[in-house]
Amino acid sequence: MGLAAGSLNRRIAIQKPGTVKDPAGQPIKGWVDHVITWANVKSQTGMGTIAGEQSGVATSVTRYSFRIRYRQGIDASMRVLMGGIPYDITSVQMDEDRREWTDLVCNRGANGG
Repeated sequence: MGLAAGSLNRRIAIQKPGTVKDPAGQPIKGWVDHVITWANVKSQTGMGTIAGEQSGVATSVTRYSFRIRYRQGIDASMRVLMGGIPYDITSVQMDEDRREWTDLVCNRGANGG
């Protein structure tokens, strides 16, 4: 049956850690685009999860799923950037049977994502 193109309605960038240049042209650690693609985005319903404390303040974390066409080479060291907002990839689930889709399970609100 395949993954319907109409359901892939959000443009995302999957980024990996890499070297970028600061305004002075010096190399620094940052995020570089691995691939830019279309995705179907779903977020958990209801309240986000409280993920402990950061700097003494409880942090709310919301889980998202980004479904893209089947693609290998994505792992939990990467992140998703959508609308300028980073999402930490916590798990990559792939349709190994039909090779139609890859789900990127992400958190927003923890570790800068």
